[in-house]
Amino acid sequence: MKLAEHQRAVSDMIDDKRRRYMEQKARDEAEAEAVRAADERKLALIEDERRKLLIEAAELREYLPRGVIRDQADLALINRLQAAARQ
Repeated sequence: MKLAEHQRAVSDMIDDKRRRYMEQKARDEAEAEAVRAADERKLALIEDERRKLLIEAAELREYLPRGVIRDQADLALINRLQAAARQ
């Protein structure tokens, strides 16, 4: 009798520990996803602001420091703005 009660108690403790572990794991995953989403929003906002500043400084293209124009898309944007400004 006591052995069966003990086994049932141990089984309940194991189940409870497993349940708590799964709940904690789900909370951790949700928190990590929230952090990733916030980082993505932050990076998108920074990129938008960088583009705005690039548009404002398009006429100063030859004076921009190295690394401001990151890729061909930035260069095409500046060229398009300068062509529109000349017309």
